[in-house]
Amino acid sequence: MGGCATVLNALLWFTSEHNERNPGAMDKQTKQLVKELEKQGFIVTLTKKSHLKVTRPGYSQTVILAGTPSDSRSFQNGIAHLRRDLGYIDPKRGHQR
Repeated sequence: MGGCATVLNALLWFTSEHNERNPGAMDKQTKQLVKELEKQGFIVTLTKKSHLKVTRPGYSQTVILAGTPSDSRSFQNGIAHLRRDLGYIDPKRGHQR
């Protein structure tokens, strides 16, 4: 599953189908992250267990993010993994370390 439209459609399906059972499913913050990742050339796929698998051409690492982060710290830790392992540039920080 590649391409921004496909992943976002999958996220929208997941949110609409599972929101009744899990109100925090694929929140706005996660959707914005997927858009930004794909804008920077990352490949984001949705796993069978609704996690986000993030890869980047030219990098051997793969980062798996929770589809429904348990708290804000886990979301931030996921972004840290993306920065360290795949060279993600967080627009809020404006630079890469």
